[in-house]
Amino acid sequence: MNINTTKLMVKEKIVFLSEMAFDSNWPLLKELSNKYEVYYLVSEESFSPSLGKVIMNNDIECATQFDIFKPFSKFMMLDHVFILRHYSKKEYGVKSIGYKLCCIFKASRFINKLNPKVILNNGARNYQALFMLNRSKVICIVHDPFPHTGEKGFTRHLFEYFLKSGASKYILFNEKQKESFIKHHNINPIKVFNSFLSKYEMISMYGSKESLPRRKNILFWGRISPYKGIEYLIEGFKAYLKETGDVETTLTIGGGGEYYFDVDSAIKDCPQIILYKRYLTMDELADQLAQCAFAVVPYTDATQSGVIMTAFGMKRTVLATRTGGLPEMLEDGELGMLVEPKSANAIKDGIKILMGTQTLIENYEKKIEMMYFNDGPKSWAVSAKKIIECIEA
Repeated sequence: MNINTTKLMVKEKIVFLSEMAFDSNWPLLKELSNKYEVYYLVSEESFSPSLGKVIMNNDIECATQFDIFKPFSKFMMLDHVFILRHYSKKEYGVKSIGYKLCCIFKASRFINKLNPKVILNNGARNYQALFMLNRSKVICIVHDPFPHTGEKGFTRHLFEYFLKSGASKYILFNEKQKESFIKHHNINPIKVFNSFLSKYEMISMYGSKESLPRRKNILFWGRISPYKGIEYLIEGFKAYLKETGDVETTLTIGGGGEYYFDVDSAIKDCPQIILYKRYLTMDELADQLAQCAFAVVPYTDATQSGVIMTAFGMKRTVLATRTGGLPEMLEDGELGMLVEPKSANAIKDGIKILMGTQTLIENYEKKIEMMYFNDGPKSWAVSAKKIIECIEA
């Protein structure tokens, strides 16, 4: 009797391989671990911008060797988490190609020894060769069904080729782009499933442990790219200041990467715009979110946004543009304000309404808590259930 019970309790293995979305992966992995024995293989480039670079002596190393991962033991067993070394071209030059191929081979051998039920490919573009040899087991999590403005390059072409070549199944994180994704890549509809992103609760692990006062500050952060619409945000904020004469409200912009316009000229003579030409640390971001009035996502095109889910993790609402999957994430304006994209005037009007209506912000935040916290309908438990349905189909 005891032997049979033990056999029934043995979980099937799955591998979750990722080069992105480090902050969203942990709570999802926690939910998946309730059903499966999950192995998380993560490229170091996924977490280094926020947590810092780790010193690796081998191409694959267990997370138990690094102190920075100790806080994540609340999500899953760290002896099932393995770091894959990232060989950047900037650091290693042409040798990076050979190093990467060697790392891919080692990762493939590591996964084959595990013999998992499925391999969840969470945006791991550098490991497409590995997937081509294991098509029947690969489920591709597609964060961006289509490339963003200014981001159509060689690696994107390779990624699209992989999609067309055929994984066993696909998971999208928004409903709106499902039909066009199927049509564009000529994929059998029965192979395409939907889930959704939930709140990035990792953010609550950082920042000051004391209660911070709210300020009249609007917060933008993230990777700098042409589709982010920062130029419209700056223009719209300056128009808001000019129209209202508000001398208290500030706009904070923090992000890594090269600006695609002359940002210094754009913010000149506007001291109420605070610019960080770098990524905010996790502690800085947590404190900024705790104190801000609301976050802003002024994208010109989009799929879904980890920025919104990070804001929700701190129960902060968002002013976002009505593009891509953003309206779906904001429940068509029930959880935050939506304005038209590529319009400084629309952003100006949105800021004016939110800054002038505190009860509106409070109502948004109450609905966010109801939807995303305490196993609500948009919690990770529900999101994981949809992914499990895909795995088991």
